[in-house]
Amino acid sequence: SDPLQRKQSVAESVSAPETECAVLPVDTAQPVTIIDLDLDGDSYRITRDIRQLIRAVKSYPQLYDTAHSSYNDYRHRGLIWGAISNELREKATKLMKSWLVLQTRYEWEVNQGPDEASELMKLMIFLIPHVPQMKDSVYKTSQYLATAWHDPIEQFRSVMSLINMLKSNPELVQLTDEYLHHKAKPVAYHELWQKVAYQVVSTPQSCEVTWLVLRSFTAT
Repeated sequence: SDPLQRKQSVAESVSAPETECAVLPVDTAQPVTIIDLDLDGDSYRITRDIRQLIRAVKSYPQLYDTAHSSYNDYRHRGLIWGAISNELREKATKLMKSWLVLQTRYEWEVNQGPDEASELMKLMIFLIPHVPQMKDSVYKTSQYLATAWHDPIEQFRSVMSLINMLKSNPELVQLTDEYLHHKAKPVAYHELWQKVAYQVVSTPQSCEVTWLVLRSFTAT
């Protein structure tokens, strides 16, 4: 099937307004906010929900240890995310996306140097031995995260606009895949992300990171 179509389904599942019941039974309480930024924009504000998500994932090395025998068993991983979803009373797709962003932020912070360990770095220190093996991580495959942190797009309409723009620019999807593991990207890479960002009314950096998160989603 069309990979862009799969990403569109993912985006709709993750970002769409709550107009229908979640796949897994959840509590009727107000949905929790998983990702939250400090006002200064330099570090994540660690909420109770984030701590709960990190603790829950930590209990399942199948989700982050590439050497684990069940790491590539996506059916088993899906069952684990279902269990975490029930435990935290939130949609599994939202939790999976939140975990991807947290993992990306953690790897980015680790690569900024050991000057000051944030609470996120302390909470996710169990990932340290596994980060080098995560060859396809968002951080490792992004051109822009190498120099600064860039938040992925959260607004549903903007995410869908990005996906539609990528459908109209398949050469960018192809170029991204072709240079996925190259830190030095061709000039056309940035030019094409600029073109897409202009139409989406965002930045090339946020567009690229958003696409890489969606791209990684199917392997979570």
